[in-house]
Amino acid sequence: MSEFAPICIYLVISPLVSLIPLGVPFPFASNSSTYPEKLSAYECGFDPFASDQCPQKQGVRPRVPTRTPEKPNSAPRTIAKVQLSNRHDIFAHIPGEGHNSQEHSIVLIRGGRVKDSPGMKSDCIRGVKDLLGIPDRRKGRSKYGAGKPKSR
Repeated sequence: MSEFAPICIYLVISPLVSLIPLGVPFPFASNSSTYPEKLSAYECGFDPFASDQCPQKQGVRPRVPTRTPEKPNSAPRTIAKVQLSNRHDIFAHIPGEGHNSQEHSIVLIRGGRVKDSPGMKSDCIRGVKDLLGIPDRRKGRSKYGAGKPKSR
């Protein structure tokens, strides 16, 4: 063995050892000197409702897009990109047929999943703030912000 062999081994292993504190796995390690554990969305504070423990949040609509659902459905879903008061940006579904909401209108958001739209985990509340309810609705009025119909 030559006198340069220990220096060559040091030059190969020393960069690998310096990477261990960064969470990069050491190639010769047997068990766990590897990546740190992943945190859940709740622990990181990315869930806009769970992090504040609130049933509704207020937000502003910067955009008014529509989105097509997953197969086999095809009718475009009216959605709202909402910037919440805690600075989170989310997509929320606008229930019912038609809406009056425009850019930069203020809406109130509650939880509620839309099955055929991926990533949609909240609903806009109709009849509150700038989003009007559905006029002349008879059934399920509380979900759509409709008033009590006039008796005949």
